[in-house]
Amino acid sequence: MFEFQFELCNEDYYAFCKHHTYHTAVNKQGLRRSRYMIPLAYFAAAIVFGVIWQSAWTSVFCVAFGLLWLVFHDMLIDWRIKEK
Repeated sequence: MFEFQFELCNEDYYAFCKHHTYHTAVNKQGLRRSRYMIPLAYFAAAIVFGVIWQSAWTSVFCVAFGLLWLVFHDMLIDWRIKEK
């Protein structure tokens, strides 16, 4: 009866992958873990370096990297989706 013709472009594929990444239950859980567990590990490392080894620069670096990860996490995920 009806015949449809269409082509998928890179933007369509990117939109599907992005929607799938952000709306699937398993992926949501993984994104939440990667968003919060990595900075927590760096904050714990900052405490270890700052308190036990008394290395101020290393602890400042760890805190800065943890905060940058929280700020730029979504941008990094989008970039990885586009690259794949």
